[in-house]
Amino acid sequence: MEYEDLYDCVSTSNPEDTRILEVTVKADSPELAKRIVDRICTIGSKRIEDAMGFQQVNLYELGTTDTDPCNSTRMLTFAFAGIVAAVVTYVIFLIIFLLDDRIKTDDENLEKLFPKKSPVYTKIRDDNPTRYVTGSKVVDSILADGCVIEGTVENCVLFRGVKVKKGAVVKNCVLMQDTVVEPGAELDCVVTDKNVRITAEKKLSGTKSFPVYVQKNHIV
Repeated sequence: MEYEDLYDCVSTSNPEDTRILEVTVKADSPELAKRIVDRICTIGSKRIEDAMGFQQVNLYELGTTDTDPCNSTRMLTFAFAGIVAAVVTYVIFLIIFLLDDRIKTDDENLEKLFPKKSPVYTKIRDDNPTRYVTGSKVVDSILADGCVIEGTVENCVLFRGVKVKKGAVVKNCVLMQDTVVEPGAELDCVVTDKNVRITAEKKLSGTKSFPVYVQKNHIV
């Protein structure tokens, strides 16, 4: 009997809302079908315990026979050990897929996301919360930590460490890390890269479809 023939004879099902796995074997001989089912269940339960760390997998019932023939192909020989090993492998993967519905703990989820064997390295820059000085005004904006706001900020995204000095007005802008807007400067529709300095009383204005861009480490 070839592996493909046995594969076509074996089927599994999982009744709804249960963790029961039913194994069915169709063969000319009811006794042979029962022997195959019993062997699959016995070996499969042990493999599942080892693979998934269960203390015990209960066998609810071993194989039962149906006297009505359901396979027209005559089974003359059966290479039991090798074929059972192939079928057990198939059943184990199927059962693991069906039964792996355990609720994960926070530690297990963290290990899946950040495995210790493959650590994620990133820069650490802890900073103070954004500081809003008396007299400042911020409307419809997102500000990262480390910012110091003394002037006016409207409809902007400010990366960490951005400083808007007293009297400065920033509207519709994206200011990246450590940008400094000095007193009296006015920015509208401006995008700055990191470490940019806009000097006092400067006025930069773009449009929403064509903003002004200031390159990294530049002083305007």
